[in-house]
Amino acid sequence: MNAKLAELTGRGFEVLWIEACVEDLTRLVMEGGESAIRLDPDPSLDRAWFGGVEIRHTSTREMTWVFIKGETAAGEVSAHIVGPPD
Repeated sequence: MNAKLAELTGRGFEVLWIEACVEDLTRLVMEGGESAIRLDPDPSLDRAWFGGVEIRHTSTREMTWVFIKGETAAGEVSAHIVGPPD
């Protein structure tokens, strides 16, 4: 995940948020440790973070999607799928 985020920001895109299925969230914690995904320090907010990027659980998508801005000329939000490592 870190490599994909670095690739996208290196290409000049702004990473807005990440959406991940429960399997991918579990894998991130298993591989990165308990600090890989942090809950927001403000208890009134129901958010989590992967590094400096908000990460959200999704039950409607498979795999992990990274939503970015700056890929299209009109500035719309687009997404990249991050697949599991081979």
